[in-house]
This record gives sequence, C-alpha cells and structure tokens, in this order.
Amino acid sequence: YTTLFRSGVRGALGFLANLVRLTHEKTDIITPGDANLDDSEVRTRLGDLEPSGDLIERARTDATNLAAKYPLASALTAATFLYTVSSTVGSRQAGCTVEELQRSALSVGTDINDFTQALHALEKYGAHFHYREGRYYFDPEEQPDAKVEFKSLFVSDEKAQELLRGLWLKDVFRDDGSAVVFNDVQGT
Repeated sequence: YTTLFRSGVRGALGFLANLVRLTHEKTDIITPGDANLDDSEVRTRLGDLEPSGDLIERARTDATNLAAKYPLASALTAATFLYTVSSTVGSRQAGCTVEELQRSALSVGTDINDFTQALHALEKYGAHFHYREGRYYFDPEEQPDAKVEFKSLFVSDEKAQELLRGLWLKDVFRDDGSAVVFNDVQGT
C-alpha cells in the first residue's frame, strides 16, 4: 500500500502504526481485516486512497448494518475495502478472492461457518458490496436488490402478508373495496 498513499512511505507507516495500536493486545498478525472502518484515524488515513470518502462511508454502512448479527462482517468489509482501493483503477483484478478474504479475516479461533455466514450476508444485504469474476469489491453503484433485502429484515411476516394481500386486491383483482378476504383457516 506504500505507493498508494499521497504522503508516501510516512503515510503507509502511519497507517501501519495505527493498526498496531488498534490490534497489539488482540492479535499477533495484522491483516487487512484489522483496518476497522469505524476507527476515525483509519478512515482519515484511507482518505489518501479514496479522497471523496463516499466509498469508505458506504462500506462502513454495509458493515454497521450487519455487524450485530454477523461479527465477521466488519473484518470482511475492511479487507474488501482495502483490496478495492489498493487495486489499479479499471483493473480486472479489482477487489479480492474468497481465499484472500479468508487470510484477511480468519484466525485460529474463528469458526469457518461464521465467516461463510458473514460473507453470504454481505452478498445478500450489502448495498455496495459486489461480486464479479471471482472477486469481491466495493462500488459506489448501489445494488437495489440488496437494499430491499436488508429493509425486509425489519418487516414482520404479518405486515408483509397484509401488504401483499392489499397489492393483490388492488393490482391483480382490481377490487373496489367490496371483496372479502379470509386470512386464515379458522376464520374461513
């Protein structure tokens, strides 16, 4: 990452020093997954790689949305973001492979199932998390399906069924409000 920081070697060393400060009590090996996007100094130093700051915030939002249920989402997001911004613009090698993500997020005590679940959650719910040609990356372009899937997590089944019945009555059956709909077997 040295050549990517505008301030050269000092910028890369400052970034590494911050990662050492963040991880020195937790881990023996620092990986891209340790660049916590919630840390303001990490975000500031990564500003050299992504000056607009938009992609950093979008990646951070994807991680924050999933971190409570999938703790490895933060590490996967950080690693994918670093691989994304350190890739040559327009390169076919933008982003990272699943193997690179495994090296970046897994440790001896990590359950591989937690990794797999977090990766699938990012694929399904990450609005800016993309996959193409075997590589994961962040892109400013939003995936509308992912945003809808994420929002659906906060709608109860009963509410969703009620909305669906309303759509069917209005759009499919062109009901004027006089139809009677039975919702359950007992009521019927």
